[in-house]
Amino acid sequence: MKIAIVIKTHDDHRVIDLCIEALKKQTRPADRIFIVDSGSRDSVYLKKHRDDKNLEVLVEAKDIGFCAGNNLAAQRCVYDCDYVFFLNPDAFLPEAFLAELEALILSLGNRKIGVIGPKLLRYDLAAGAPTRVLDTTGIFSNWHGRWQDRGQGTLDIGRFDGPPEIVPAICGAAMVCGVSALQAARLQAGEFFRESFFLYKDDIDLSMRIGARGYDVIFASQLKAYHCRGWQSRRGMPKQFRVMSARNELFVNSQIGLIPRLYSTLKYGLSRLGL
Repeated sequence: MKIAIVIKTHDDHRVIDLCIEALKKQTRPADRIFIVDSGSRDSVYLKKHRDDKNLEVLVEAKDIGFCAGNNLAAQRCVYDCDYVFFLNPDAFLPEAFLAELEALILSLGNRKIGVIGPKLLRYDLAAGAPTRVLDTTGIFSNWHGRWQDRGQGTLDIGRFDGPPEIVPAICGAAMVCGVSALQAARLQAGEFFRESFFLYKDDIDLSMRIGARGYDVIFASQLKAYHCRGWQSRRGMPKQFRVMSARNELFVNSQIGLIPRLYSTLKYGLSRLGL
């Protein structure tokens, strides 16, 4: 089994070293690691990683966006890897994460694995330590079409723990995709994430397209990672990003149909009740 990791970065010098160091400490190393830096005002933080034989660094002069950046790297590994792990630069993996991921995949047997997402907990960058606050346990739509990360901002008391669970979508901060699923769901050659989105809601769009093609989109609570998350709420986002997020959300809702929406709404409601 070959696992490639793709990290799209833009002015992430405060976190990228922590992300890479966590990858270097994995008990089961990644088979390939790509870093796509686009439009950073200061990419000096990547120069020390250019000569690392385990890393492949791609640099774009302008910011091409989360979607295009991830696609650029994914195109280079879908033909010789089994899984592509899209990882945010502000997401950090415990040392045994990749080993546990591989064990989980093997345990799932012949299931058509499309996407796997871990339990993400918040990371306190100022304190340099993980917290017990949930960041995401899968993404669901509520009754009026707002997509939200389940459990976000609440204390992790094991409410969403259990066997691997089918969910509508997985957060793109730590999103493991089967190569066959990526190829089946691509929009055109090399376009897995919808590049017109630039960023935001692209993970929901990709998850739903993969699920619609008969692959499982799985939340695995036994896998755990940490995420800083740049914007803690929509109110803290600049207007241009709020508009972009809302536009992409409307597009997703217009594409997925009634039955998937009802399923997601029901699951979201039950999760809010702790069921």
